[in-house]
Amino acid sequence: MRTFIVFLLCLTLFPIKALAAPKVETNDRPTAAPYRVVNLGTLGGVLPGRSDSVARAINHLGQIVGSSEGGGFVRHPFIYDNGRMVARMVDLNSLIPADSGWGLVDATGINDSGEICGFGWWRRTESRAFVLKLSGTAP
Repeated sequence: MRTFIVFLLCLTLFPIKALAAPKVETNDRPTAAPYRVVNLGTLGGVLPGRSDSVARAINHLGQIVGSSEGGGFVRHPFIYDNGRMVARMVDLNSLIPADSGWGLVDATGINDSGEICGFGWWRRTESRAFVLKLSGTAP
């Protein structure tokens, strides 16, 4: 009983503020979301429901690189540049000569100069890293 009385006395002298409802201030002004989500899309595919994409890196210019599966379980690297071209993905394999010996698979990074790194197949037999230096802007 003595413990209970001491407890009540303590509550009277030192009320527990954590149990009180927090004061909520209302503001009639609408606030902007701290971010927005953009659907980058995919490179497309031949099998329904079998196309996906993953963004791997973004630079300070807003250029995004990653890879997309377009059906047939084959991944292709892409660049997405909303600032300097139509806001769509471009397959990096379409930006290199067809007879280069390369089959690019994934883009994993991009710097502010637009240099893209990733990995792919060299001569269809050797997995290799690459750095792709785009001249001008991507189509």
